[in-house]
Amino acid sequence: KSEFDVHGWTQTGTVGVMYEHNENTRFGVSYRLRSAQKTKGDFDVSGSLNLAFNGGANVWSNPDLPESLIFSGYHRYKNLGFSGTARWTHWTSSFPEFTVYSDHPLMKTVYGGAKVSKYNYQNSWTLTGGVDYYYCKNLTFRFGGGWDESPTHKPENRTIRIPDNDRWWMSVGASYMKNNWQLDVGYAHMIAKTSKALETSDPNAVPVKYKNMQSHILGVQVQYKF
Repeated sequence: KSEFDVHGWTQTGTVGVMYEHNENTRFGVSYRLRSAQKTKGDFDVSGSLNLAFNGGANVWSNPDLPESLIFSGYHRYKNLGFSGTARWTHWTSSFPEFTVYSDHPLMKTVYGGAKVSKYNYQNSWTLTGGVDYYYCKNLTFRFGGGWDESPTHKPENRTIRIPDNDRWWMSVGASYMKNNWQLDVGYAHMIAKTSKALETSDPNAVPVKYKNMQSHILGVQVQYKF
């Protein structure tokens, strides 16, 4: 049995601009900087047949996560509001591999102190669209959907830690306003494609198949405007 207990910090930033053609139409673009992660913690092994491997040691990793560019737009026509977003993520610039370092005897013996996972991620797109139906002054219904492209499509570039694949989103919600109060309720359903993982950069890896993954997300928010 092996356990990781790590913590750390990250830094990034976002800049953007919006153009409002009129009160019913606006467009925007934003750029999110690459984020640098700094993490460290403990790596503990127990129950190993090799007693030299049992015990704890230090572990650390400093991966980067990619920058992204987002385009968005909104237009209202009578009681309907149409919105859309396109996000491009530049994976190829920052995530060709992920390395974990440790001075644990197991890591030193098996991986030479550095476990390298090859990802070779490709740049990806996320496309979303939504419709707002303004039923009356106080009540709005919302409907939306989206496609989130995975940066990896080959089993040899997946690992058991990130068995990623393309995802589809569907969502519904509503907002109710009265005086200074606003209540927002939303539900989203996510479906991911079945995927296979075979980490060829790890000689100890075995083929793994993941069935369709689904998520249900329910959100409730209450606002009061002063």
